[in-house]
Amino acid sequence: MKRQFEAVPGGAAGEKREIIPDSKVGLSLSLCVADILRGKVKEEEVKEIIAGTRAQDKEAFDELVRSYQFIYWNDDPEAGAAIAHRFYAAGKIKQPRLEKEFASHNIADGHWLREDQVEAWILKRRFYVGKRVMFQGAEHKIKSIDVDKLEAEIYDIGDESFKQVSLKDLTEAK
Repeated sequence: MKRQFEAVPGGAAGEKREIIPDSKVGLSLSLCVADILRGKVKEEEVKEIIAGTRAQDKEAFDELVRSYQFIYWNDDPEAGAAIAHRFYAAGKIKQPRLEKEFASHNIADGHWLREDQVEAWILKRRFYVGKRVMFQGAEHKIKSIDVDKLEAEIYDIGDESFKQVSLKDLTEAK
C-alpha cells in the first residue's frame, strides 16, 4: 500500500504527517466530526468512534445529528451530518450507553486514541477505587489504581490482605 502524507495544519513549512488508515479511535461524536471538518484528522484514519451518546435507532440518531449540526459543526452543518451518517452506516459508531445506561464515558484526557490505546481506556473506565471486584474466586475491593501500569492494589475482604494485580485479571463482583 502506498503511504500517504499531508501538510501539518499550522506546522512549519514542508512539515508533513503520515495518514494511517483506521489508526484512530474517537471518544466523542461531536468533537471528532468537528476535527474532521477542520482538517485535523482525515476520515479514513478513523477506525471507530466510541460515543457517549444513546441513540437507540436510526431515527434517534438522525435527531441527534440534527441537534449537533448547528452547535458543533456550524462551519459546515451539512458536511458534518454527512460524515456522521457515513460512520453510522458503516457501523463505526459504538454506543456503550445502549448496553449499560450509565456506562462511564470520560474524555477529560482528550477525545482521540490510537488503536493500541483502546483496551487500556476501557479498563480504566471499568475499574475505580472502592469498586468491589472478583480475583481468584474471592471478593476484593480496589484500594488504589496505577493507570500507567494498568495495575490495582486490592484488599481481600475475607482474609484482610492486600495484593498488587493487573486490571486485566479482575472481573466485576456480582
